[in-house]
Amino acid sequence: MKKVILLLVVFFVCLAAPMSYLVMRTYRSLEREEKAEFRYFTESLFDRIEEDLARIVIREENRPVDDYGAGKPGDSSTSDLQPSPLATPPQEPFVLGYFQNNPDGSLFSPLKVDPERSTDSGILLAQLHGLNTLFNSKKAGIKEQPQPTKDDAAEIAMPEPSLEKSLASKYFTPTAPAKQKRALGQEEKRLQEVPYEQVQRLAQVDKLEDFDDGRKEGASYRIPAAIVESEEAAEADRALARHIAGADRNNSLSEAMSEAQSGVVGDSSVQPTLQVEVTPLQSVFLDNEHVFIFRRIGINNQIYRQGFVLQIQGFLQNLLASHFSTQPMTRFANLQLTVTPPDSTPLSAREGIAVAAPDFVLQRQFPRPFSFLSATLRSDTIPHSSSRGTLTLLAWLIGAVTLLGFLAIYKSMRVIVELAERRAGFVSSVTHELKTPLTNIKMYSEMLEQGIAKDRQREQEYFQVMNSESSRLARLIDNVLEFSKLERKQRPLNMVTGTLEEVLAETRSIMQEKLKQEEFELVVENKAAQPFGYDREVMVQILINLLDNSVKFSREAANKRILLQVAPEGKYMHISVSDSGPGIDPAALNKVFDDFYREDNSLARKTKGTGIGLALVKKFVLAMGGKVKAANNRGTGCTITVSLPLE
Repeated sequence: MKKVILLLVVFFVCLAAPMSYLVMRTYRSLEREEKAEFRYFTESLFDRIEEDLARIVIREENRPVDDYGAGKPGDSSTSDLQPSPLATPPQEPFVLGYFQNNPDGSLFSPLKVDPERSTDSGILLAQLHGLNTLFNSKKAGIKEQPQPTKDDAAEIAMPEPSLEKSLASKYFTPTAPAKQKRALGQEEKRLQEVPYEQVQRLAQVDKLEDFDDGRKEGASYRIPAAIVESEEAAEADRALARHIAGADRNNSLSEAMSEAQSGVVGDSSVQPTLQVEVTPLQSVFLDNEHVFIFRRIGINNQIYRQGFVLQIQGFLQNLLASHFSTQPMTRFANLQLTVTPPDSTPLSAREGIAVAAPDFVLQRQFPRPFSFLSATLRSDTIPHSSSRGTLTLLAWLIGAVTLLGFLAIYKSMRVIVELAERRAGFVSSVTHELKTPLTNIKMYSEMLEQGIAKDRQREQEYFQVMNSESSRLARLIDNVLEFSKLERKQRPLNMVTGTLEEVLAETRSIMQEKLKQEEFELVVENKAAQPFGYDREVMVQILINLLDNSVKFSREAANKRILLQVAPEGKYMHISVSDSGPGIDPAALNKVFDDFYREDNSLARKTKGTGIGLALVKKFVLAMGGKVKAANNRGTGCTITVSLPLE
């Protein structure tokens, strides 16, 4: 048995090790897929924010230059200028307002003053005036954005994810790394064909009347510069204009304006245009709460700066509310938007759960002109794939089935080994049980043959012993033959109906001599008033086996009394045999009916037997449709009960 256990352990380890490795690798693969999926949706979130920013940039880049002017021409029936689209307060809550910074540093706002809300308009214009003043103090240090070249590809290449962690590598051959955007919208300065009338209206802004505290209804206002630009700022503008247009282009631009004026006079059907230099949008921090996003317009060696003022906190909150706050991702992630001013403390806004020890972090710096903005998403609990639950269930199920299988194999092997051991013991016991009565019969027959018995009485005693031993030998042989027939299912039953009286009488007659020799008292109580079905010969053999067991195991009892009772109860007729012996070990009560089983104790070792008596009783009772059980008495001894159905 030890070798069998060792083989089972080795086999279990050899099977469990690869299964554990397979489950572990599957879990790791699922974890990589979950992270890749989470990364994909995080990138999608950042892409949505970037698309929103790009829409703002494209809208502002496509805005006509004269939207920042005093107005637009009306229909052909009137010569009055219509209000600019920027004449009303901005719709976006994070945009404070639009204005144009003129070459002399003054501010021009297309904002239309509402008579009913002139105070609010005046306050807004005053705010824009103050921010324009801040811009004038900073614009001398603003440099033109560098233009991308072919050599920049290596610097702007996005880091490529590891192929081991990349799901795309299963479907696509790895290619060159993708290039990150340097700018949203326009990347290089461009020449734009602008109608001469737009340029004229833009260039004549300086000729409008000064701001008069917002009392002129429907007017747009030029606000003088609060400070006089330094010579460095003026020289920077002139250098920038020369860089944008070039000295020759400046002359040609003046000539083009003159030709355009002549063209207007000569042919009214021709709409004259001029080429205006427009740079990409760029940003500058005015203070810790406002950013000016603007473009440079180069006209006739003059630089105009047109753009809008962004309120940082409102901008961040709007992005969070528009793209993250209402998303399911807030239940397991945290998004932080950060604005980093130069030489100042970063400003941030965040939404989602608190993350102390993030397991996943992804960051993105947005392209120009929002290069001051970065987004960081953190999460300490990546959502599990639906496959994880199935894998866990299958892993536990396979583990449980494997363990139960090994336990079942172990128990089966143990039963087989124990049965083999009991069979070996049965052969030894049968040999002994056959040899003993044969030896006694031979001995007494020789004594009779030699005339050792001196009188008739002694001869009768010898004959009784020989008869008892032959009966014992016959019962043993009958038991073995019946057991063999039942094992091969070749034992037919001859069912009769009765009250068991004739069976009890025959049993008493057969067992009388042995009971007398062992000095046992047999008490029979038959309360079977209703006939029931049984095999007469089988019942005689069952009762003899039960009485024989009671005699063998109760020899040393003080009260040598055996009670045989027959009584109906419910749907069964109960036939019980009770003795006053030592009883049965409680752990062995269910095993005493097993084939070849004998208790391993001193009494069983001293008592002769083959271990098939009670096993034969159980097989006979089950064949008749009944059941059998063993139970210890409250005092001493045990009771074996055979229950046969009444119908």
